[in-house]
Amino acid sequence: MSKVGSSDTLRKHCTFAGCKKPDGSLNYYQIGADKATGGKDWSPLAGSVLCAACYMRFKDRGTLERSDKDKKPPPTGVKKCAYSGCEASGENIKFLVIDAGCNAGGKDWSALADSMLCQTCYDRYRKHGTLDKADAKPLDGSARKCMFDQCDKPEDSRRFVQIDGESAAGGQDWSSLAGVLLCMACYDRFRKHGSLEKAPRKKAPPGPPKKCSYHLCPQPDDCKKYIKIYGDSTAGGQDWSMLDGNTLCLTCYMRFKD
Repeated sequence: MSKVGSSDTLRKHCTFAGCKKPDGSLNYYQIGADKATGGKDWSPLAGSVLCAACYMRFKDRGTLERSDKDKKPPPTGVKKCAYSGCEASGENIKFLVIDAGCNAGGKDWSALADSMLCQTCYDRYRKHGTLDKADAKPLDGSARKCMFDQCDKPEDSRRFVQIDGESAAGGQDWSSLAGVLLCMACYDRFRKHGSLEKAPRKKAPPGPPKKCSYHLCPQPDDCKKYIKIYGDSTAGGQDWSMLDGNTLCLTCYMRFKD
């Protein structure tokens, strides 16, 4: 398997016919015939190009087809996470009932069959195979690098987040970033704005030239304040029309005004 490079523009298209966003992924992967990632048989996909979301789905489940069997809607009534160490609280928590045949993330869910988990605990088990935070393995040093190619500080973040393509954080669609590792700055930018690109900064309008226009000014370039003159000014009861458009240092301005 090889990642499709930025120059391979013709190949940056997911070849899975059921892909919802074949052209909207940050990363694409070309599948090799001898690939064995995730313990899956990739040979039927040899030569295919997959977007990150489809790639992660096949790696986790061995199929490109979407399936809802992993997540049952919780029954009505009291909703409580089955994990005794769960710290989730609030009214907007999502709960999932684990199906006996669930294999999300390539993990063994049999011990949790028919249990109800909050979204946070579900995601922790799917990624790490444990509900205990202490047992969830952090990213090793080599993996702690933001994958957004325009990140200003890809290795300098207090925390890195590996994106779950099914995430709905911030109300955004994260499917195009499935499996991508982001620093907190890039993660927060996408969560808030739905884009990894930085908004261009607005340039401040140019101010008046910092030089006194009066040709006899003793220090035309050395003043803390400069004032642009408008011909309709009546400051000091003077007629400023002859100086319209000029810039005066504060000393010359006060001399004319007084």
